[in-house]
Amino acid sequence: MKKYFIGIDLGGTNTRVALINKRFAILDRASFPTRTSKTPQRFVSAVCNSVNNLLKKRGLTRRDVIGIGMGIPGQMDIKKGIIYSLTNIKGFNGVNIKRLFAKRIKIPLYIDNDVNVMTLAELHKGAGKGKKNLVCITLGTGVGGGIIINGRLHRGHLSSAGEIGHIPINVDGPRCNCGGIACIESYVGNSYIIKEVKRRIGRGEKTIIKRLAGGNVSRITPELLYKAAKRRDKFAVVFWKEIGFRIGVMLSGVINLLSPDKVIIGGGVAQAGRFILNPIKETVKKRAMNIQRRHVKIVRASLGRDAGLVGAAVLVSLERDGNI
Repeated sequence: MKKYFIGIDLGGTNTRVALINKRFAILDRASFPTRTSKTPQRFVSAVCNSVNNLLKKRGLTRRDVIGIGMGIPGQMDIKKGIIYSLTNIKGFNGVNIKRLFAKRIKIPLYIDNDVNVMTLAELHKGAGKGKKNLVCITLGTGVGGGIIINGRLHRGHLSSAGEIGHIPINVDGPRCNCGGIACIESYVGNSYIIKEVKRRIGRGEKTIIKRLAGGNVSRITPELLYKAAKRRDKFAVVFWKEIGFRIGVMLSGVINLLSPDKVIIGGGVAQAGRFILNPIKETVKKRAMNIQRRHVKIVRASLGRDAGLVGAAVLVSLERDGNI
């Protein structure tokens, strides 16, 4: 009897592969640098090698595997397996990833957007367990979103729902990489945070961040901004309030539209904890409609980096049972 899943988290830096049981517990894992696989074919070979090694270590074969799930940071045709675009990964546009896997490994592959996969993980094993209507957002290099309505993942037309990062928050503003104008991602993403912190330091604003970066502003990261805030650096605390306010404005609209039980916030920028969550909550209390703001809870994601792997296994289980 087949008892295991393979979860794959395709990232811009590393690809992680895990052996997962029916309770969605990770039994073993492996990883490899994504960029060393210079073609989609080499990438699939590297994944298959990782899968074979994980199975061999446990004395298992491919026959023991129910299916492979993979979270992909981009847009795709989830049924046909065609990747339209990937974030920060070159060479995959137009590739039929399912067809490539079918040539190498006789295990069914299921794919979805990486934030949808994270959302499924939080729904079934994390901060959203027991809830029927959720919004999950990830804050990092970009801003992503996943939506659960009546207990099911909402993919929308062309499976492209949940692009929260591309909700415009101003009439005018910077042009986003997506082609839009004034997208929230352009005001709260990693690149904006780093660029704006450097700009303000350059004009003489006082902060310990440059010292934390060893005097080299090129080493400034959102993580250093968080460390500065923990040390009560006024510049850092105020900066996180600005970021949280903008996210709160955007979320107020999302909450008014979807009326979720809970909003779950994950991703690297969310590591700023209370420094970003508190201003988000305060803004939602002021901006969202009365009924929604009194009943929605805004919390941090609970599964961390494992959400992509666990969610990939959940994806397989739901797809196989026809419950998605």
